[in-house]
Amino acid sequence: MVTVVSSDDLNVSNLQVSTMDLKSQVSLDLKQKLKEFRTSQIGMRIMSDSMGIHSKTLRRLIKGENRPGYQTLYKIYRYLFATQNDCLLIELVPPVVASELKKRDPQSYFQGHQLSGDVEAELRYDRCFAEIYFLAGTGEISKELIQFRFGQHGLETLNRMLERKVLRVNERGFLVLGENLASFGPETIKRVGLHLSEKYLSPENSDENGKNFMALYAEGLSPEAYSKWIDIDEKAFNQKVAISRGAQHKGDVRAFTFLLTDTLSEN
Repeated sequence: MVTVVSSDDLNVSNLQVSTMDLKSQVSLDLKQKLKEFRTSQIGMRIMSDSMGIHSKTLRRLIKGENRPGYQTLYKIYRYLFATQNDCLLIELVPPVVASELKKRDPQSYFQGHQLSGDVEAELRYDRCFAEIYFLAGTGEISKELIQFRFGQHGLETLNRMLERKVLRVNERGFLVLGENLASFGPETIKRVGLHLSEKYLSPENSDENGKNFMALYAEGLSPEAYSKWIDIDEKAFNQKVAISRGAQHKGDVRAFTFLLTDTLSEN
């Protein structure tokens, strides 16, 4: 169940809802928030630290130079609306922002759940928590399996996940994901993706076609070509998610995909 909280309760009455485009809406909302601080310099520092967004990126967003991705939108509006409940957040943000989140976030189709930044923090810093979360997200699991794989620490983590309603016991007596699910920001995707790859990716399976897929390629690209790479990855990811949602495609193969493209730059 989602509790409805008014804008006044969340101290965000200064956010202006309009039919403007996404970049302009984000720029407007950030500028309005910045006015609350004694100086813009102090405000930029506090907002950057609180949102977890680099100050250079934040400046470009305020100027309307960049179009933010859905993960950046969550960071911005969690701070502006003072909530870690992303399902509630989608109900509160301006329409153009809500539309982008629903369109881009692969988890936005969850109904009757809460997407929480607090649960995300657990995933990021507790590997046992993260593994149990993904195992339960790909099918039913048992307490015995958790004890076998993770020992006493796994049982203690299981109890914590049940108490926080991250897991629940279904009608068959098995463990599945509960009502409190995790949001996934870029830092969490990187940390969890690297951990799952390190533990579960099997190079030997690549000797047989259809067992898994691994690839690595680097090249000097024009900005236009690099953008095409990003577009291809995004489309491929969305197609994978769409396949997984089809009831006819559900099965016993617990699969994960960790897709990334970036530059060989330290900045």
